[in-house]
Amino acid sequence: MTLRKSEAGAKKAEMNPIKRHYAKPTRKSAINAMCCYCMGCTSVEQGNGQEDHLEQGFRNEIKHCTAPTCPLFDFRPYQDKKSQGGDPGSEHIPNRHGEEYVEEHYTTG
Repeated sequence: MTLRKSEAGAKKAEMNPIKRHYAKPTRKSAINAMCCYCMGCTSVEQGNGQEDHLEQGFRNEIKHCTAPTCPLFDFRPYQDKKSQGGDPGSEHIPNRHGEEYVEEHYTTG
């Protein structure tokens, strides 16, 4: 029975984008985590005394976000493929104003 509880806890952790970010920080996971946090989701890993919480319907809320002035608006998760700018390999991505810009790639070295 304990094994099942730990498996359920692991699956729940995988569902929480904030927990996923702290487990494996990437740029994409940071954006996903911030959008989820903005919609009311929390995680113990944040270190601010909050409990793990997933706001019901947070994916849909992020998809239909009403904060177009947010710097992460164009990069938020759970958007339809059409609204994200065509084929996934394209570097030309329309922003919320319908204008196109070329995504810049930075290398370190």
